[in-house]
Amino acid sequence: MITNRRKPAIVTLLFLSGIILTNCTGSITSVTETIGKTATLPSTLVITPTQTKEPTVQTASPTPTVDDSTYAPLVISSQFNIETGEELENRMLFTMQLDGTIDKQLTESDLRYYYPRWSPDCRKITFFVDVGYKENIYDTRIGFIDLDTNTLTEISTPFERNRYPSWSPDSRRIVFEANDGQSWQIYVVDLDTDDISQLTFEGDNQYPDWSPTGDQITFVSSRETVDVWSVWLMNVDGSEQREIFPAIRRSELGDWDNPSLNWALDPTFSPNGKFIVFSVEEAVPVLELNERTVFKLYIVELDGLNSHRLIPGDRRITNRNDPDYYYSSEFDAAWSPDGQQILFTRTRQLSKDDQLCIVNLSNGEWSCQAEGSAAGFWGMDWCHNSDQDAIKD
Repeated sequence: MITNRRKPAIVTLLFLSGIILTNCTGSITSVTETIGKTATLPSTLVITPTQTKEPTVQTASPTPTVDDSTYAPLVISSQFNIETGEELENRMLFTMQLDGTIDKQLTESDLRYYYPRWSPDCRKITFFVDVGYKENIYDTRIGFIDLDTNTLTEISTPFERNRYPSWSPDSRRIVFEANDGQSWQIYVVDLDTDDISQLTFEGDNQYPDWSPTGDQITFVSSRETVDVWSVWLMNVDGSEQREIFPAIRRSELGDWDNPSLNWALDPTFSPNGKFIVFSVEEAVPVLELNERTVFKLYIVELDGLNSHRLIPGDRRITNRNDPDYYYSSEFDAAWSPDGQQILFTRTRQLSKDDQLCIVNLSNGEWSCQAEGSAAGFWGMDWCHNSDQDAIKD
């Protein structure tokens, strides 16, 4: 039986270190079984500015800019203090300047916070948090921080595993993935009514991202073949689901010109909604290393659904002129406000470090900051203040 129940919201205010912690519950539609569940995040959240320091890494060239904003333009999840290199006990959220200087540490607790995403007005940050491990699964919740009021709000759902939230353009809804014990599906929560709607039902579906135009959601899906994840697109009501970048698993490992593409992840719309950037697992031999896979950033143009070639002869963001190309993976793509640049993190297998890199989409030039400039990142987002055209032919 399809349920359509509305539970009253439960709001708990805890005034701790100047932070207000709130808790929301909601109902769910289009789900055959609803499991009631109310949980509260620990009250150890703090928002404290760090002392001003000289940047420890060099600014990437070309230097990106951001329009007027009260807060630092980047938000990251990291298990390291980027400026000191100190490893933290758990993964925390930070706001960061474009030169790599940490502005504020947003969370401080015994939990691990992942995948921060700015709201369209750059005043709130959504995330998911690992709150424990039981019965061989991680209990993960979604929530958001209001930087103007120093408020953390947990969004309660009927599920124990909730991840990868993304805002609607009007900041009134959040799309996320959750596991009902059988599969991963995409849901939308209405922050005004607390109602939750299910959008996908077939296969497994993850990494949703809401288009800036408000009419579409991109995500990755594994349907006909297990562990082969393609990039998909659908309307915000779940209709017209279609594959826009198919993953291709080959019977044998391909080569660099014709790799086996097994797994796409983290698709993200450009500010004008015309392009999507994502990471793709390329299954190929990696020279003398025995590693069989690396992840590379790809970009697809929605008008025609063609992989956009930033560099002649190459459909990827970066190119093979770089000596570390065959030994590095690229994640956490974040568009600049004007859509002209993309920040990303680069994990190098040989030197075993993570770098913060930037690519200029107008000419394909890219550069990276110092070693360790993206140590332990798990999610990064750039505050958007513009919807100008991003990529020119």
